[in-house]
Amino acid sequence: NLELRKDVFDKLHLPIVIKSGCLGKVRLQIPWKNISSEPAIIVLDRLFIIAGPRLESEYEQAAQNFHLQTKRQKLKLAELFQQKPSNQNDELESNSNSDSK
Repeated sequence: NLELRKDVFDKLHLPIVIKSGCLGKVRLQIPWKNISSEPAIIVLDRLFIIAGPRLESEYEQAAQNFHLQTKRQKLKLAELFQQKPSNQNDELESNSNSDSK
């Protein structure tokens, strides 16, 4: 028997909180010979979860944190995309300068 972590579903941003839970057995079937064409199967046997409603303030805070994290990731990506072309332009300019010499 495996005890579930209480934060296991937090990344799903559900309006529920896990109070406790346990898992009886996990069985994995991985087709090693045909791993790229056959599905891997995960069987969870005797999964029990006790859940309750998340307080509205907790849910709103979690949603805000998620949106903030998403915005930060988008900003980082935008910065990366802005940096790449400028580096390429520098390389192009240096190549054209060396060609004209």
